[in-house]
Amino acid sequence: MTFGPARPEVGMIFPLRTDAPLYHYPIATVLLIAVCIVVHALRWFFAIPVETYALPLGNGLTPLQWITCNVIHLDITHLVGNLWFLWIFGIVVEGKVGFWRFILIVLSIGAGEACLEQLLYLNHPGTFSAGASVIIFGLMAIVLVWAPDNRFECIWIIYLAYHVEFEISHYTVAVIYFGINLLDIIFSGFTVSSSLLHMGGVLIGLPIAVIMLYVGWVNCEGYDLFTRYGHLLNLPEAYLPSNFGGADEDDDEMEDETKFTLGEELI
Repeated sequence: MTFGPARPEVGMIFPLRTDAPLYHYPIATVLLIAVCIVVHALRWFFAIPVETYALPLGNGLTPLQWITCNVIHLDITHLVGNLWFLWIFGIVVEGKVGFWRFILIVLSIGAGEACLEQLLYLNHPGTFSAGASVIIFGLMAIVLVWAPDNRFECIWIIYLAYHVEFEISHYTVAVIYFGINLLDIIFSGFTVSSSLLHMGGVLIGLPIAVIMLYVGWVNCEGYDLFTRYGHLLNLPEAYLPSNFGGADEDDDEMEDETKFTLGEELI
């Protein structure tokens, strides 16, 4: 989600594909991307000001904009950048939980953060936020919990002139982007900014990931953050997800589904 004008990035890491095992095709992810594109085209064609459906701050609660602010973007650069990351993180999350649970996750992150945002910034009239970035950062947090050790094939574009291709783990990508945003928040003096709003998505995405894992609504096959790295925090074995409904290996239902990776089937 962008607060005010978006600023260009001179060096960005773009994930291309993931080796995470997926069990569902990214139908909802594609539909969400299509909605963002159609909304942007309609806004451009009818010359609709972005403020009309963006999230206004300082004007009380506006529930309609809790939804619309997530699919409206400032310009084509803002749109394309967000849709790239929405695709790559969306396919991992939807690939593990399917269409309807993914839709509920997206709505919870987008609308939940927007509501929280308006409550926290009641004294900032005249400003607004828009874009799918909050959802993206929420999904990034979920990927960190559910599949930290799987790897992205990435491209690093430097000053739009050079690029480097490499592989990097999901948790490393998350740590990099979370770290960049946290540093920006600190150096900006904790003022209202895009980075602060992004981390709002993380704060909603993390508990969603943990709850779904421990309730058993997602099967991470024992590769989740707590099972893999709980020993570093001296987490007792009794508190691992497998003891609370979160399966640590393929159950019968998962064995009946087709497992694939993004690289094999979708690109």
